[in-house]
Amino acid sequence: MIVGAAAMLAGYTRQTYSLAIIMLETTQSINLFLPMIFAIVVSVSVGNYFNKSIYRQTCDLKQIPVLPDSVPFENLFVRAEEIMTTQVQTVAQISSV
Repeated sequence: MIVGAAAMLAGYTRQTYSLAIIMLETTQSINLFLPMIFAIVVSVSVGNYFNKSIYRQTCDLKQIPVLPDSVPFENLFVRAEEIMTTQVQTVAQISSV
């Protein structure tokens, strides 16, 4: 029953590791950890195959910008030193308000 609840929540929220830890702490049964991880991974995979999560759909409807899941190909091999500036501005370690 707990494994099914974890799979249902994972399919709905698309959370994996954090959900497994929360369910593990709730049940305090280490014997259910591997079946729960398996059920969560299957549930998230099947859910991602058919549609986006309900939270991602809500962000799209409200036109809230969300970072994409993957990096565009033209930016895949760009290193930070190629786009950063040499004039770095810093803040003092101890500042007055």
